[in-house]
Amino acid sequence: MGKNKITLALCICAIALVASSLFYFQDHPSKDTADFSSTAAEAAKASSTYRGPLDDCLQNAALFRRSSHLASDCTSNYVHFYPDNVNPRSAEATTGEIRIGSFNLFHLGDNQSSMKHLGLVAKIMNQWDVVGAQEMMPLPAEWATANAGIYDLLNNNNGNVKFPVDNWNVAMPGYLRLLLSLQALDPSWALILQPTPEGEGSSGEMAGFFYRSQKVRLKEWAYCPADRSVDLKSNNRISNYGCLLQIPDEQRRLMSRVAFTAYFQAGNFDFVGVTTHVRFRAADTEAELKEQTDHVCSFHANAAKCKPAKDEVGRFFEVAAIANQFKDIKQISGDKDVIFTGDFNLQDDAKSKDLWAAALKSAPGYIVTQTGLTTISIKGAKMISNYDHFVVDPSALKECDLKSIHAFDFTKADSSQDPVMRDIARFLNPNMQNLFLQDQQNYMVTLTKYQGGRGSTPASVRALSDKEKADMQKSYSEAVERMKANKYGALMELLSDHVPIEMKCRIPARDDD
Repeated sequence: MGKNKITLALCICAIALVASSLFYFQDHPSKDTADFSSTAAEAAKASSTYRGPLDDCLQNAALFRRSSHLASDCTSNYVHFYPDNVNPRSAEATTGEIRIGSFNLFHLGDNQSSMKHLGLVAKIMNQWDVVGAQEMMPLPAEWATANAGIYDLLNNNNGNVKFPVDNWNVAMPGYLRLLLSLQALDPSWALILQPTPEGEGSSGEMAGFFYRSQKVRLKEWAYCPADRSVDLKSNNRISNYGCLLQIPDEQRRLMSRVAFTAYFQAGNFDFVGVTTHVRFRAADTEAELKEQTDHVCSFHANAAKCKPAKDEVGRFFEVAAIANQFKDIKQISGDKDVIFTGDFNLQDDAKSKDLWAAALKSAPGYIVTQTGLTTISIKGAKMISNYDHFVVDPSALKECDLKSIHAFDFTKADSSQDPVMRDIARFLNPNMQNLFLQDQQNYMVTLTKYQGGRGSTPASVRALSDKEKADMQKSYSEAVERMKANKYGALMELLSDHVPIEMKCRIPARDDD
């Protein structure tokens, strides 16, 4: 590659990486920001009122879209970001095959992934046409507050707000930054995801689907509550594309997260996608553990031998609750093709065989696939558990080649592999990683935050303080140090602590549903 091309690539990478480092401040507040940041009361208010993707969607036109083609639909069922210059009906003519992936994106958008290389992540995902994505994170409260303040200033002043720089930027959610990185490779990429975060951790997380809208389109269906598919910007009824699974309250209260579902069409192949990140931690109380155990074991082939581990019983319970929805999904959609994928935090091995069968008892014919290792151990410097799977009914899903299912093991990246692997291997070089630190200043000067008014001084928009910039630099330096442990540490920082999985599906001459 020529010198100019390398410089351009590094600048692009630096932009993505610097934006990622914004989230360092959630757990590392500045000691001298009293004159710059929002008040503690404002931050507390934002943390209790910020609705994650739903508010990001409502603010999209003012804060994120600007000169791009990033349109958005904001509903209580789903949030949809898509290019407004691509005709979705073109997907009806898709022929050949589509490739489906699933990827746990490891804290996408928060301070645990400040060195995530969104350009590399996008190159991996651009190999596929639909990607079930897990562990997408909402903005931290401080940055949600800053964005809300700038959004209000723009609305209240008809857009006439003075910014400290012309090419200003605000903190953008990680899932949107990834979407823009994908659109740089193919402008037709879109994203549908759950409207609010939920589950373990202080902020919760989201699941959803990235999809290539020139080849795959969303289909309307009646599984999701129609009265919740209303665009909150216009109050108009819009297409009923997706939602969290409609799991009964008595089961929902025992779950950490609920799977997200949407209906897709590629040529003559239509299918329902279901994706989730199954809980990691066990239930909080013994009573809940007992309820979960009793439910799973009621479907076990030999109840006397049903003794799931404490950490796993809640995981099998969530799989069982999700699988119990497949009958309704197929009946309401009129489609037998249901592809359930995600990070299950459960292995597919001989020891777990009977518990998997119990969890999937309400969905006859469904099996768990994919036995390749998918999680990274930095301490052990190796791949360990196979937690990521496709759960499908082979007799119904005849369009898909189950033999094609495998992990895209980016830990094997080297200079002799395909172009994506070569790019990944290139960034295992410490010199490339250090160049991130040298180039990030080019982007930091464009970052802005809300400055609350005091007394007669009106609210305004400000640049980052020197202390904030120094903290961003520090977060990068700390990430680089962690990357020095071994290549697995570097790959976790750059990409994820999971490798993704994929499978191929052919487009039939006619729909068989």
